[in-house]
Amino acid sequence: MKKLLRETIRRILSENHEDSYPTMMKYLNGSKKDVVHVLELANTLGLIRIVSINPDPRETQKGFYTCSFECLEPEFREYIRVNKLSRREKPTVWWKFPPYTDMVEIKIMTQGGV
Repeated sequence: MKKLLRETIRRILSENHEDSYPTMMKYLNGSKKDVVHVLELANTLGLIRIVSINPDPRETQKGFYTCSFECLEPEFREYIRVNKLSRREKPTVWWKFPPYTDMVEIKIMTQGGV
C-alpha cells in the first residue's frame, strides 16, 4: 500500500514539475545537504539522471562534493543555468554546463561549514 502511495505522489509531482523549479532552485542554491536532497528528488521525478557522485576520492579528501547529472528535461537545465547563484554570490559552489550536451556538474566546497 505504501509503495502505491509513493508511486502516486511521484506521478503527481512529476506532472507538475515545472511549477516546482523555483523551489528546487532555492535548494540547489542552498547548503550541501539541501543540494543532495533536491538532486535525489529530481532524479526520482525523472528530471535528471545522476551520472556520478564524487568521482575523484582525492577531491572528497580535500573537502569537495561533486555531482554530475544529465538533465532529462531541457527546460530544467536552462532554468538552473539562468537561476544559479554566481561565484560572487556563492563562492563555495562551482557550476559547469558543457556545451552541446544536457550535462550539468556541481562542485561544492564542504570544508568551512558548508
